[in-house]
Amino acid sequence: MVLLDHIYVFMLVIILPAILLYSEKNHRKRIAQVKPTELTKEYWQIIIWQWLACVLLFLLWSSNKRAWHDLGLSLEITTGFWAGVVFVMICIYLLVKWLQDTKKMAPEALLTIKNSLGELLSMLPNTYKELRVFNGLAVTAGIVEEILWRGYLIWYLGLFMPLWLAAIASIVLFTLVHSYQGIKNLPRVAAMATVLTGLYLITESLWLPIILHMAIDLLQGRTLFEVIKRSVNNDKKGVLKTD
Repeated sequence: MVLLDHIYVFMLVIILPAILLYSEKNHRKRIAQVKPTELTKEYWQIIIWQWLACVLLFLLWSSNKRAWHDLGLSLEITTGFWAGVVFVMICIYLLVKWLQDTKKMAPEALLTIKNSLGELLSMLPNTYKELRVFNGLAVTAGIVEEILWRGYLIWYLGLFMPLWLAAIASIVLFTLVHSYQGIKNLPRVAAMATVLTGLYLITESLWLPIILHMAIDLLQGRTLFEVIKRSVNNDKKGVLKTD
């Protein structure tokens, strides 16, 4: 444990959320003024910030000659690992099924899903160009957020408290950092963080949480893209109204 660890955690749980909240505030302001939302630009900014944070962590970790196992970047084939593999496969199957079912949903069902998104709606891709960059963001988040919030933060907090309490604290902090998505979406974030944390603790490795995190973001993003696209098309046809 060095001073730089304290500084890094402060940036992770205080500075980063402040940047995200400020960025989202400006984003909503542009929407209110009927200006281009420039989602691709915002996606790229988040991608760059996340990889920069990850590189800094790797430099901090390697300079102190710490074991990569302690960061969760090791792979041991155990019973817990195989249980995790089965769990991840089931989750991916359900996500793919949801995507396929969405393409067959009635307009009213699509509108219900869209209305449930709340403030998250303005952050989702609306065009295929935005979707492509969003996919890059999903992959980035799956890798970087697991390393930072599951691997590093649990290790850091575990130096001051029991592992189970460090895990709970990381879930709470991860959820609060995503408050820019709106209060309405925080239960979903908390549930996702709980599942990923549990998977990490059971498998003692970040590899399966990374895969599942990427799958959730990629497939959920594509599903909600289809919901938005079909809702807009139905609205133009007069099938339903979204306001």
